[in-house]
Amino acid sequence: MDLVSAIGDFEKAAETIGSDREVMQQTTHYLDLVEWLGVCKHLSWDMNGARDYYNECLAAEPENVEVLVKAAGVQMDGGNLEEAKRLFDMALAVDKNSPDALLHRANLHMLNRDLDSSFADLEKCLKSNPTFLTAHLRLATVHMHRGDQAGATKSLAIASKYAPHSSDVHSYWGELTFQNNEIDKAIEMFEKAIECEPLNPTPYCNLALTKFRKLQETGGDPIEGTPEVIKLFERSFEVDPMCTASYLHLGQLKLSLAKTASDVDYVIELYERGIVRSRMEDEILDLLQALIMAKAQKRAAELLRMEVFDMKVD
Repeated sequence: MDLVSAIGDFEKAAETIGSDREVMQQTTHYLDLVEWLGVCKHLSWDMNGARDYYNECLAAEPENVEVLVKAAGVQMDGGNLEEAKRLFDMALAVDKNSPDALLHRANLHMLNRDLDSSFADLEKCLKSNPTFLTAHLRLATVHMHRGDQAGATKSLAIASKYAPHSSDVHSYWGELTFQNNEIDKAIEMFEKAIECEPLNPTPYCNLALTKFRKLQETGGDPIEGTPEVIKLFERSFEVDPMCTASYLHLGQLKLSLAKTASDVDYVIELYERGIVRSRMEDEILDLLQALIMAKAQKRAAELLRMEVFDMKVD
């Protein structure tokens, strides 16, 4: 996806239409272009730019539910949860049954750890649109957080019926079976997820974690089993360089196997790469903490004049 080129083309088109007021008044395409500019800015993580473009759309169409939901998403990703809720509420005041508004407000409730409100919004969402796959998957997540395995299983069974070849559905099944300590079944589900969508980074990361868990529980040879796990982590951020969870987990694994200063240098570089690509504050914080730990362990080894050492992490 070439966002830079897309933004440039949209800006030129909007400028061409917007420079002629008569043309602008006669076409509906100008606001469509501005909305797309907001989408591109959001995808490129320019929250201020996205907010400004969506605000321009809302100034002309204050009851545009689709734009209200997108504007709320920008606020949510920027950490402004109260403003996000206000915008979602505005969208639902216009259309109380909007599936997108209900779904995304449910996600907001989950961020606020309000599982009951999230559950209520998802039930309303599915009543409005019973085949909404993402809503079924989010509902399964709520059930999992509640410890309701039967509810999660039911939601995933419905999702599987609507999308039997969905990578996301198989990934969710993998997470549920992993949570139930059904390790072999989880591995099977994550492998199916990869087969369905080879460019989805999440199942590579989850498969790596699951295989490493099995290696630990079965007492397998770490020297023999770890290379496969490492390749899965590396594959996840090959297909998506912003899959920052893999930088963290791979770094922890590499640090536990480190024998020389150069091994730790690799981990430090990996964490620094992940930090640059991270978007969410909690991800950046986790990677920063790991980076500080790796640098501290390396410095300790230098002070102790250890040429060969074994870095263990919990």
